[in-house]
Amino acid sequence: MKKDLKFTPSLPRGLATAGHSVKYGSKFIPSAMGMLGRSKSDLFAPTWMRGGWNNSRGERFGGFTLDWWTDTAMFSYDALMVSAYYGMENPDFREYYKIPRKDFLFIADSGGFQISRHDIALEPADIIKWMEKNVDVGLTLDDPPTPEERTNLTLDLLKPHGMKSRRNYEVMHRSWKSDDLELLKVIQGDNVEQLEWWWDLMADLEFDGASIACRPPTPGQTAMGLGFMMHNDVKKVHVLLGTGDATIPVIIYARKWFDRLTVDSASFSLAGARYRTYYLPFARTQALEFGRQFTSTVKHLPCDCPVCRMATIDDMNIERGGHETKTASLSGGLIALHNLYTVLRHYWFLEVLSDDRDAYFKYLKSAGLTETIESIEFLEKVADVGYYDALGETQKDVEGWLA
Repeated sequence: MKKDLKFTPSLPRGLATAGHSVKYGSKFIPSAMGMLGRSKSDLFAPTWMRGGWNNSRGERFGGFTLDWWTDTAMFSYDALMVSAYYGMENPDFREYYKIPRKDFLFIADSGGFQISRHDIALEPADIIKWMEKNVDVGLTLDDPPTPEERTNLTLDLLKPHGMKSRRNYEVMHRSWKSDDLELLKVIQGDNVEQLEWWWDLMADLEFDGASIACRPPTPGQTAMGLGFMMHNDVKKVHVLLGTGDATIPVIIYARKWFDRLTVDSASFSLAGARYRTYYLPFARTQALEFGRQFTSTVKHLPCDCPVCRMATIDDMNIERGGHETKTASLSGGLIALHNLYTVLRHYWFLEVLSDDRDAYFKYLKSAGLTETIESIEFLEKVADVGYYDALGETQKDVEGWLA
């Protein structure tokens, strides 16, 4: 019922400077927390959420808007994710923020996590109505286990969440009218038994694909979930929050087994807008801390991204007052955009290198990512001999994956 869409950070192939457009392949999806988007390679979708930088003020810097999808942005990227919990505050979200409908992937999470966390009610029928008006891909409204339950999740703890989710999925399935909206059913579970139970519970409800949320989001847990998707021949998959440095290489390499594989994150936005943490472009585990905590003696920004070619350290280092000012907000927005570009550039590098298995594994080994390599090898076994045989054959300790 649907279009082949993508996840999108941008740079050389996925990143375009202002005034240039570029096409891409599999996606990361920045999460709009105040507002953030996706890469041009069907992999990453930046996430929009409250608490991160919010472009609702319409601020500009040097004549450019603080986004990555309009003609006035400093660089372009063709993906975005938002939680319906935030997005539904504006019935015409897409139109209001001028999010393109052509050559762009706009994904909406159902808001299940926020709904359970804030103990509010959003009706599944209302959510899908909003999705059909605004987004390209939507996730079904699940009732996820609480963070406390997740520390030692058992099948007995999971079952009440599954039954409530089943009722939500049924309502969304009946209310789903538009052929232009793809729907993915969220599959919860942190080991094989839990994934099997949730999958079987929802098996008769046909959607366009699935979304997984295995916790903790380690390389092994992510491989367990992706392998389960391969076993069930799911071709369109979204991974909720799997962008850790050890996990994202697994997802990027796994694209070859799916028609579309996407992942989202809001970390770049929270780090920049809330904490003024500026990612160092070639040492991503290190950062400069701007704002009140700034103690560095560097005189120039150590980056040549489109943001940093225009901004100065002073632009990044405006302290917040007793309340958020436009100037302080602008500073946080610039750091968030720099962080997004840095993340996209790294994902683009991994995407390119992943086409050469030997070079990819050599890089992962040099980075000390042993579990990442083992997790990819597990998925290769899944593709070769099947999921359950691979679980039995793999040399990796899979005890945590099994019930």
